[in-house]
Amino acid sequence: MCPPAKRAQQAAQLAAARAEEEHEAAEHARKHTTRGGRHLSGKKHHQRGGKGGKAVISAAGPALATYNDSNVDAGCAAEYNPCIDDLTTAYLNRADVQAAIHVMPSTIPGGSWVSCSNLVNYSYPDLLASMIPTWQYLLQNWPQGKWLVFSGSVDLIVPFTGTRLWLSTLGWPTTTAFHPWYTPENQIGGWAYAFTSPWNTQLHYATVRNAGHLVPELQASRALQMFTTFLAGNSL
Repeated sequence: MCPPAKRAQQAAQLAAARAEEEHEAAEHARKHTTRGGRHLSGKKHHQRGGKGGKAVISAAGPALATYNDSNVDAGCAAEYNPCIDDLTTAYLNRADVQAAIHVMPSTIPGGSWVSCSNLVNYSYPDLLASMIPTWQYLLQNWPQGKWLVFSGSVDLIVPFTGTRLWLSTLGWPTTTAFHPWYTPENQIGGWAYAFTSPWNTQLHYATVRNAGHLVPELQASRALQMFTTFLAGNSL
């Protein structure tokens, strides 16, 4: 069972980290509410389109599934369980689950899967090394690839502010300005923009609102929408 103290601590941390993103979203909603319209949490929202515009992604959009597991009226994660790791460990150690994902139990060190261990010796210098040369190498040598960097807006391990900082140090021109993207429920799903590299490669960046470090686990519907839209060649 998850200790109450652990639940309270993680809930407090999430609430504090969420405040900045919620404030930014509220400011955007206030500035862009039009006469006769309603704020983003309402049912009415003006779409933008045409030359230079960007259409709101809707349930009728191309190849988009129905998302309803984490977009409640306030745009928050429904029934978030801070002890989900305990349940994940139990789930991935089930024989039927391991068989379904083609895991050979004899290859699991110690006979039981765990989310963290000391079997992998991470290099401390590597942890502190910049990844910018790696990104430059990838985009230069595979310009035909699809490149997306994403962050959970309340990730306390790798904050989105740090990711935006290293992206800005690339010095590449932006293809699209920093803008919100929307869920089919007309909630802000996150924020996004794109860069053009010197090799004419597009590098996209997106945040997922109210997601922590493990984006698909904590905001499954928004993560699925982000991936589906990006892989289909559409812009958030």
